[in-house]
Amino acid sequence: MTNGAVAKDQEAAQREREMRSLRNALLCQRRRDFAAVLTVPVVVLEMGSHLVPAIHMWVMETIGQQGNWYLQFTLTTLVLFGPGLRFFTKGVPALLRGGPDMNTLVSLGTSAAWAYSVVATFAPQLLPEGTHNVYYEAAAVIVALILLGRWLEARAKGRTSEAIKQLVGLQAKTAQVLRDGKVVQVSLSEVVVGDIVQVRPGERVPVDGEVLDGSSFIDESMITGEPIPVQKSVGAAVVGGTINKTAASPSAPPRSAATPCWHRSSAWSKRRRAPSCRSRR
Repeated sequence: MTNGAVAKDQEAAQREREMRSLRNALLCQRRRDFAAVLTVPVVVLEMGSHLVPAIHMWVMETIGQQGNWYLQFTLTTLVLFGPGLRFFTKGVPALLRGGPDMNTLVSLGTSAAWAYSVVATFAPQLLPEGTHNVYYEAAAVIVALILLGRWLEARAKGRTSEAIKQLVGLQAKTAQVLRDGKVVQVSLSEVVVGDIVQVRPGERVPVDGEVLDGSSFIDESMITGEPIPVQKSVGAAVVGGTINKTAASPSAPPRSAATPCWHRSSAWSKRRRAPSCRSRR
């Protein structure tokens, strides 16, 4: 398989990952909205009745205590086994395998509150006197808040992916490579480890590598945030996507009218960290 074909496969895989991330974010948003719409009435009916006497009187005069509990049961059940169903489908099997996770914790906590409330609602005679209380709002709020957190996480991942995509977009699309004694322009996917690449003043460094000849100031603000160019000479590491500002090296034999800086390419990754930029291959 050629380098071009590999690059196309990588681009297709990247697009698929982006689409999957977008679909996940939209799904998390729908679950969050559905859970919130159902949870707010439960909180108002239960906690509002405790905190605001007017709400308590209105509930008692309209639907009564038992009707209130029936309504909370319906709404909370929809929350738990609608948008919150994934907690049970993931958490229960994890518990049975002996490897409980966050889904297990959520499913156990919410199901315990829901089950006790169901008994208090439909079979209060099974509970000791004075313990006929419901906790539907606790189960619904837990699910709603966890779904909110997962939506925020998905959105943050999407923004990070977009930032990485924009950073990769700063990369040069072609490179001037020395082949058979001549400088030829090739696609970036055709550059391999060991190639000697020419970078003229004002051009972006196409790939990671090290300087073989010449001296120049490199703008590394894209990776360091520092606006001041850094001087690079023979043996110094350079990072793909940075900009060759000048090529001041009077003693270096001119390879072109602009006295370009030369460097040998090395393998690069889209997920590079600053320390790895100093490695030599």
